[in-house]
Amino acid sequence: MPTRLPAVSFEANALFTYVLHGYYELPPPFEGFPEITALCGGGRLIEYRFFRFHKDLIARGVTMIRDTIAALVFNDNLYAMLRWFEHDCMIQITNPVPAPELMAPFTVTSTTTTPEDSQTVFVAFPEWHPLSSQDIKDYFERTLGLGYCIERITTERSCARQSAKHGVVVFRSREPRDEAMHGEAAVFFRVDGRDMWGQHYRPPY
Repeated sequence: MPTRLPAVSFEANALFTYVLHGYYELPPPFEGFPEITALCGGGRLIEYRFFRFHKDLIARGVTMIRDTIAALVFNDNLYAMLRWFEHDCMIQITNPVPAPELMAPFTVTSTTTTPEDSQTVFVAFPEWHPLSSQDIKDYFERTLGLGYCIERITTERSCARQSAKHGVVVFRSREPRDEAMHGEAAVFFRVDGRDMWGQHYRPPY
């Protein structure tokens, strides 16, 4: 991972610039952001427009990480204690004991996760065969026979140079979402002869 960190940082900066300013360009030899894609587990949904469309959710996720695990990872006091413990081991002190803070289990005391997070599915479709919110709603409620199960659907706004490619579906509860996803984390759907990929949202905590 240390050898990949500069690439991750470079990609993150370029992606941040795009999300914030609508500008995206990576100079050679970078194409896209393969390191970030790998960290996200890959998949058809992970590309720069996905991050921009879901930027509010991403900002909430980054805030959650900053307020929880980042406080542990970037704790200078803990690193100092760890260095002292490693020093004691190196000079062969008999049975060195780590500081209690190093032995304490990590627990998340608060999060920004909402009940809606467990009802959410990200969807993506080919840009040349976009789907409307009504297409998606009819598919889940009528074609799959799930009934009145959709709380809301939001898709990208089309513009002169690109059609909608990403969307988010919020179900009324977790049960119909899981039923629609056949109990899987990611599913391929065929909606009126057009492709759609779905992946449920998994908050960090």
